Amino acid sequence: MTTDQPSQPAAPLDIVWPTDNPLELPTLRLDRQASAIVAPMACWGTVRRRDQRNVNSWHFFTDDYRFSRLWTHPQEVVATGARVCVEPNFSALDSMPFPVGWNNLYRKRWVARWWQEQGIDVIADLYVGAKYQAHNWMGIPKGWRAYATRGSAEDPEA
Repeated sequence: MTTDQPSQPAAPLDIVWPTDNPLELPTLRLDRQASAIVAPMACWGTVRRRDQRNVNSWHFFTDDYRFSRLWTHPQEVVATGARVCVEPNFSALDSMPFPVGWNNLYRKRWVARWWQEQGIDVIADLYVGAKYQAHNWMGIPKGWRAYATRGSAEDPEA
């Protein structure tokens, strides 16, 4: 395990985080929930690398290809000096087979927990398809109050 060297990247399956649910989604740390967004906030994949150190909070409400690499390289967010992050919004759409959507829930929760261990405060992502809404609450501890979702003028149901 690599937990003795938190600044080193970890392969996602090298660490098994504590869990409180039957799907074994990692449980977020209540003491590392964000109490506020620290401005400026930006969407990952929209800021040039040289300007990323100017961003204090990141969200991932964008196409998955812009942040999918964070599953194997979560340290890229840490390297920006971010203080707050919304969980990466790996898609969990109603059109996806359950194992695919569940895997994406696992990946976002695993990465968010890894960021917490590196000192980043986390906001839980609620933007999932109806099929996954009950599962999306797994791993979010009682008393958690930091949530984010996205809306769309083109899709009022979003």
